[in-house]
Amino acid sequence: MRLWEVSSGREVRRFEEQGVKSICFSPDGLYALSGGRDGTVRLREVSSGWQRRCFEVDNASQVYLSGDGRCALSLGRDRTLHLSTIFYPAMDWRAITPYPRFASIKLVASLSVEQDQFRRLLQTAKNFIDQGVFQEAHRLLREGQSIAGYERNREILGLLNLAGVRGQARRTRLRNAWCLFILEAHTDWVTSVCFSRDGCNALSGGRDSTVRLWEVSSGRELRRFEAFARYNSWVTSVCFSPDGHYALSAGVAEGLSVGREINFWDAGDTTPWLWEVSSGRKLRCFEGHTNQVTSICFFPEGRYALSGSKDKTLRLWEVASGREVRRFEGHTNWVTSVCCSPEGRYALSGGLDGTVRLWEVSSGRELWCIEGSTLWVCFSSDGCYALSGGLDGTVRLWEVSSGRELRYFEGHTSLMNSVGFSPDGRYAPLLGGGYCLWEVARRGELRCFETHTDRVTSFCFSPDGRYALWGTTDNTAHLWEVDWNCEFNQ
Repeated sequence: MRLWEVSSGREVRRFEEQGVKSICFSPDGLYALSGGRDGTVRLREVSSGWQRRCFEVDNASQVYLSGDGRCALSLGRDRTLHLSTIFYPAMDWRAITPYPRFASIKLVASLSVEQDQFRRLLQTAKNFIDQGVFQEAHRLLREGQSIAGYERNREILGLLNLAGVRGQARRTRLRNAWCLFILEAHTDWVTSVCFSRDGCNALSGGRDSTVRLWEVSSGRELRRFEAFARYNSWVTSVCFSPDGHYALSAGVAEGLSVGREINFWDAGDTTPWLWEVSSGRKLRCFEGHTNQVTSICFFPEGRYALSGSKDKTLRLWEVASGREVRRFEGHTNWVTSVCCSPEGRYALSGGLDGTVRLWEVSSGRELWCIEGSTLWVCFSSDGCYALSGGLDGTVRLWEVSSGRELRYFEGHTSLMNSVGFSPDGRYAPLLGGGYCLWEVARRGELRCFETHTDRVTSFCFSPDGRYALWGTTDNTAHLWEVDWNCEFNQ
């Protein structure tokens, strides 16, 4: 299914569907309804291609929307008409359930049959997962998910993800995603977010000088860490230790403005802190930088931490003692972002001097330096590639071994606030004025989410790719569940 611009004949957007037999616009032109041979009727948002709802109508040959857009009529292969009501309340992106929603009347007996069918499919799929037959389990789970009302069932989504991860399936496309929880507790911008390695908890840091711990399954705030409140400073970076028992935070005084100019204000002590997650207790600070710390991260084994600072240096710390182990010097302006390679051999940094630099951790030696507009850097999960994003809205993909530029992403009109990879390294979430997901190999934009009136400041995937979390300048963090199409090796 394709969307065309009438005046020019230009293809505007392509919607991936099978055997579309009938399509219809909503009266306001914001939504498109389609029916196809795959036995589904789908409602999509025209501007983004986002699928808002999918329900079953066997081989829907015709679909219609009423003049006021509040009723959908579809004709199935069995020559029966299916009528559904569409509710269009005021758009509110803080709502947990995205609108519009479909509702239809069913007999209790019919619902009971569907529930029994779902339970049988679920149990059979669990048995297949236990037996290591992941592809068949995945197929059955998709069949269960297609039953009306179970598309977003948390148990089935968890099992789909488990079958994909254990079966080493390749994620081919983003199938769907939806907001689970709006995390509301910060009283100012959310500037940094991070998942624990097991995906059970998340951290957020904000301009309100606090770090917050969240339970992913419920969206509940578990703990608040008072990071730099007495200095009127704000948190720029948060990170979990690999075992999830500890957290690091770093901050600057008054803040980093998100605009075309970057400004830090001098005030107070904003040295990085190590926290005990279970109690919220401060264990130690890492003293040595001569100016404020902008970025911090743990090494993969959790023994060391790396920080970048306004003092133009990177520093390696021993976590257990707080001792400075090594200093990396070379940047000629503030270091704005640091990242450790997955095996811990290399460190990557970006700075306001417009350079990306790769360092050998064991010696502190600079291996290469590349010039370009750079604020944020990130390693891929295999350590072979790196991303950098900068003030001019461009993102570049680098080969780590050589420092060679492999790919150039453009299209953002504002500075990049964050760059990163999906856990499998195939996709890159890029944050500027909104949030866009790119396929790295093809340099193709999969989807762009303009769901916030405010700027998106930070983003991360959970380690298994099931969840996405981003922070915004509306003082909230948004937790999304992601449903991927998977392809298994035969």
